[in-house]
Amino acid sequence: MRKGQLEQGKAGRPLVSLFLVLLVSLSMMLTALAIHRLFTGPHPGANDFYIPWRAVRALVVEGRNPYSPEVTRDIQQVLFGGPRPPGTHQFAFAYPLTVLPLLAPLAPLPYDWAEAIWLTVLLGALLGGFFLALRAIDWTPRPWALAGLATWTILFYPAARALILGQMAVIVFLLVALTLFLLRRGQWAGAGICLALTTLKPQMVALMVLLLLVWGAHQRMWRFVGGFLGTMVTMVVIPMLWLPTWPLDFIESTRAYAGYTENTSPVRVMLHLFGFFAPWWEIGLTVLLCLFLAREIWHSAHSSWYNLLPLTVLSLVVGLLIFPRTATTNQVLLIIPILWWVNTVQHNPLWVLGAGLVLLALLIGGWTLFLATTQGSGSEALLMYAPFPWAALLLTIPWSRKEGWIRGF
Repeated sequence: MRKGQLEQGKAGRPLVSLFLVLLVSLSMMLTALAIHRLFTGPHPGANDFYIPWRAVRALVVEGRNPYSPEVTRDIQQVLFGGPRPPGTHQFAFAYPLTVLPLLAPLAPLPYDWAEAIWLTVLLGALLGGFFLALRAIDWTPRPWALAGLATWTILFYPAARALILGQMAVIVFLLVALTLFLLRRGQWAGAGICLALTTLKPQMVALMVLLLLVWGAHQRMWRFVGGFLGTMVTMVVIPMLWLPTWPLDFIESTRAYAGYTENTSPVRVMLHLFGFFAPWWEIGLTVLLCLFLAREIWHSAHSSWYNLLPLTVLSLVVGLLIFPRTATTNQVLLIIPILWWVNTVQHNPLWVLGAGLVLLALLIGGWTLFLATTQGSGSEALLMYAPFPWAALLLTIPWSRKEGWIRGF
């Protein structure tokens, strides 16, 4: 009887999976229709999505170089009604062309529909990344806590801003969470593939990628390393079928981008806040954080994935602290370290209330600071870059120390 019931259960799994896929697909279709009717139809926006969408459309539909000055002027014409003055932010396409497979299906659509679909995808990616992060850190909250944490994730300032702007950072968040989930399950090749895909915005994940590759090579997990390298090569080669010169064009666009954007980091913002304006303060603190992380990578290369997880979390935080030309939207990745911290302390009943208050403070404090410092047209003050990664660092270091990784396991 039990064997028959087991076989029936296995036979029913494909039907359940199919039903869930259909349910999710229907939900996303209805969400996209609602977003189009209420927001993107009457009031198209999401400038951070429009730029890569328009660039990819220029390549796929019009056969033009997305990095060209002509395409940049087209973008400026729509966003500002005319060309931008030299030396100001040019709002040019500055992504690697590895985003082509992701955006090409939306390129032929009118922008209002493309935006509605994209925002729906981002909302799904944010929630999907949230659930995968919980699985990666081996936490199954109670239903009421799960609902509360999911709501907090959507309203958390970096995540909400990323959704509003249509930022690619949300896709990177999903891919990072999926990478950690697959590593925990021992699916090494899939984890390597996903790790390579996170480089859609390399400044968000550079330290984590370095850490995991060093660890994978030391552990001789060649399927993981090979999955990463093979995917990176594929990601470079496929767009070259459309634009053979894209790697050189991307390097040039990155160089130009560095010339007209603010060269700052949360490290610099915090030092300036306390009156330390000399460049060597920033260099010294950045080097100190990197040396600290490098030491832990050296001591932890032999460790299992479970023990490496706290260090991976820390690499995300440190990376978001030290890299210049950052953005608060990139800090959507901090959801993973914060969830890891909450899971770590929630085993102590005395800390549960404190963890809830910290989450509430991060939520309300972020939006309060934005409203108090906003600069015309809703643009952010540089002060917004600092609070979240520094708070995440203060939360993760003591509890990672308690977990034992600072002593080399």
